[in-house]
Amino acid sequence: MMAERNDSTPQRAPDEEMVGRLQSELGLSSESIEQMSEDRLAWVLNKLEIPDRPRARLQHEREALIGDDGEIRTEGQAEALAQLAPNEGSTPQPVP
Repeated sequence: MMAERNDSTPQRAPDEEMVGRLQSELGLSSESIEQMSEDRLAWVLNKLEIPDRPRARLQHEREALIGDDGEIRTEGQAEALAQLAPNEGSTPQPVP
């Protein structure tokens, strides 16, 4: 379920640079950009800012486990092992 938009939330109109990126990176025409709903345009602009969110999330989690010396911190290793513990000895079950 999508939350209702608060009318006091300012809408971000794409500037010339963003329009250029939408055209070059996503292949959108000026007409298609003009015809987009505000919600869709906001989603596309957000996608341009962080194009690969899953990889960025994994990188962030990895950096949280690694210390300044590039090695896995003791706490990070304990956290990783704790995440794996519930799965030990379990057999994967087929999805119904």
